[in-house]
Amino acid sequence: MPDVVVRISVLTRINIILGVLVVSFAPLLWTWHAIRDGEMDQQAWIGLVAQLAVGQFLLWHAQRRCSSQHLTYWQGVAVVAASIRTHWIYTDLLLALLILPLVITASALLAFSTRPAYQFQRLVHSFYRNRMEQ
Repeated sequence: MPDVVVRISVLTRINIILGVLVVSFAPLLWTWHAIRDGEMDQQAWIGLVAQLAVGQFLLWHAQRRCSSQHLTYWQGVAVVAASIRTHWIYTDLLLALLILPLVITASALLAFSTRPAYQFQRLVHSFYRNRMEQ
């Protein structure tokens, strides 16, 4: 990726936070109906907590493996979030809730591949090259 400065606005940071929260709490979203109806027994709660812990471990693992000295993991996520900004708040929110969890999940999968930092950098560069501009 060329040495360019990508401006990360406050709304972009909010979008990043929302994307990370969706990924982090996805197991809660999957079981929300059972939680609300009181159908969760102790085994299900243990499984839910284990899923949340595995999700956090995968996020940590992706951060460690996909970072390089040229592009840290969170800088890459910030570049992706800035690249999908349209400057229309509702559209940005929808894109952040759809695209950022997919990018974070893809980076978690890339963390188990060969040369994950390079592949993550290529993923970020593809979003930057095809960014939405007005």
